[in-house]
Amino acid sequence: MLDMLSGLRVVSFNHFLLGPMGLQMLGDLGADVIAVEGLEGAWQRHWAGGDIWHDGQSVLHLCANRNKRSVAIDLKSARGRELALRLVDTAHVVAENFRPGVMDKLGLGYAALSARKPSLIYASASGYGPDGPYADKPGQDLLAQALFGMMAITGEAATGPRPAGASIIDHHGAALLALGIIAAIVRQQRTGQGCRVDASLLQSALDLQAESLVAWTNAAVKPQGPRGPQAFRHVAGWYFAAPYGRASGDLAHRARGARRGTGRTAARRLFRPGDMDQAG
Repeated sequence: MLDMLSGLRVVSFNHFLLGPMGLQMLGDLGADVIAVEGLEGAWQRHWAGGDIWHDGQSVLHLCANRNKRSVAIDLKSARGRELALRLVDTAHVVAENFRPGVMDKLGLGYAALSARKPSLIYASASGYGPDGPYADKPGQDLLAQALFGMMAITGEAATGPRPAGASIIDHHGAALLALGIIAAIVRQQRTGQGCRVDASLLQSALDLQAESLVAWTNAAVKPQGPRGPQAFRHVAGWYFAAPYGRASGDLAHRARGARRGTGRTAARRLFRPGDMDQAG
């Protein structure tokens, strides 16, 4: 643990991955992060990817909850809400990732807490932001990869859409959440005023595709497969020229990045005949 955020207290009402991981980043930097869990424990304590556990603990919980303290509170009871508010009174930051409106019903929403403590930073993580037509819909990394195009641009015509092998939207969203909170802290120290910070799967997915989206909106000719833009066979994406990608070998796959000027001569060294053709 580092000490750059020493003295900062964060009260976290987060579950699953994006929210807990974002707050873990602050804990790694020295913040005092207090995770508020239900009486039965946070959801991530009871589910593990691949059903993998270590000493009885979920790997999902282990990967996103270090450098935190935990307290179990029944937020649906009057006594539990009173305890939560006492915690809030000691905090510089409150963070949550319930669906929009849930914290308001508990009396712990942004309007109530900012009126109680104007210097408070209130950070929310969600699927699609606090308002708009998708605000109340459930958000999840795989759904976001499909909905916002990432599965399309990593898939090939022969295979169809393909998700990334890690929860990259959750992970990147966690970093954006932490970045927003740190920026708000700087502002709060300068002005004395708190504010609201929002991060979402939507924001994370679009941010991860910045290069692809800028290329697409500026391309004179937009390549189209049967399901939209797709990667070329053995090439990392629709807007990359070979040999930026992978080539299969007898024993392993080789990953290569092309330098300007290497062109197809270098590509022929990396790919077998036909590999540079678009599948389908």
